Amino acid sequence: MKEFIKEFRMKRYKILLVDDNEANLNTVFNIINASDEPYDLIQANSGRVACNIAFEEDIDLIIMDWDMPAMTGIEALKILKEDKRTKHIPVIMFTGVMTTSENLMTALDAGAVDYIRKPIDKIELIARIRSMLTLAESFKKIERQKKQISEQNIDLKKMNETKDKFFSIIAHDLKSPFNALLGFADMLNNQLAELSASELKHIVKIMHKSAHNAFKLIENLLEWAKMQTGSINFTPRIINVNVIVNSVVQLMQMQASFKKIKIINNILPNTKVHADTYMVESVLRNLITNSIKYTHQGGQIYINSTLDNNFLEIAITDTGVGIRKEDINKLFKINEKHRSFGTENEEGSGIGLILCKEFINKNGGEIWVESEIDKGSSFKFTLPLIS
Repeated sequence: MKEFIKEFRMKRYKILLVDDNEANLNTVFNIINASDEPYDLIQANSGRVACNIAFEEDIDLIIMDWDMPAMTGIEALKILKEDKRTKHIPVIMFTGVMTTSENLMTALDAGAVDYIRKPIDKIELIARIRSMLTLAESFKKIERQKKQISEQNIDLKKMNETKDKFFSIIAHDLKSPFNALLGFADMLNNQLAELSASELKHIVKIMHKSAHNAFKLIENLLEWAKMQTGSINFTPRIINVNVIVNSVVQLMQMQASFKKIKIINNILPNTKVHADTYMVESVLRNLITNSIKYTHQGGQIYINSTLDNNFLEIAITDTGVGIRKEDINKLFKINEKHRSFGTENEEGSGIGLILCKEFINKNGGEIWVESEIDKGSSFKFTLPLIS
């Protein structure tokens, strides 16, 4: 409480005084000014002028006369309380000695927080001002806390959605490749002598694909989990994009060769950016794997780059099946459900693309996709050039 009072004393509050009678206005001004309190005083001689000032200035308190020509204090009060810019400002009404209880109730119903009868008592005026400003400050503090709680609730909801999706991926997508592995392992264990060479080759091929899918999914899940907990080190440095792309393409060649897909790296030899090597490699692996998955036998994948202001734009473009427009916005969101299968029924969880977005954003870039059904997709991302 002491800290709150200290903060109250230190702040300079802006008070708007409203009265058509100049003598009354000067009297109130002099009383408040002589109190040695941290107040900035603004004067207005009509309700209309007061409203205009309140719309433009950051007013903390309004002290306004009831009886004014053209626009009464009550009429001005109603205008102020109907406008979102001024509805929060506390208003104290000046009333005459003969004001009835019904009139006072009218003022309070219109939105006034207090009233002071004329002639003005100095001690009462200063006490009411202090009281109203303290209450107003408390109200602002409560509103800020409500906003923070609301924002925290939104964040918590997003975190819960993310957690649910994460466990859904683990429960469903990991189960699928392991079911295949276990099923064929049982078949080999129980029926090995009865299987032909072609059947064995078919089983081994499926087991290899299932093991590869499971490993890739686990790898992405672990990387994503590390990203969420902040346990992945972020160490940007100058890197040669062509060298990294060549390295990743060599790793992907065997996977691409199963579908007779050509991967063509068109990035110039001395193209350099400032980014984290590990994260860029992970993004390239995921995007190229994705392109292989959704490209038919004998297709092509092109890796190109262009300069875009202070960024290098890298595009991984395939001649694959493409993506429907309604699904594009779901690709980089963990709380959106989107499942699709590759050209040879390859499964995917989508966690790889979510990881790509987080890695690219961490490096100060953006990632997006352009696609057309039956013609292919182009996943593009930017990385900062060397400054």
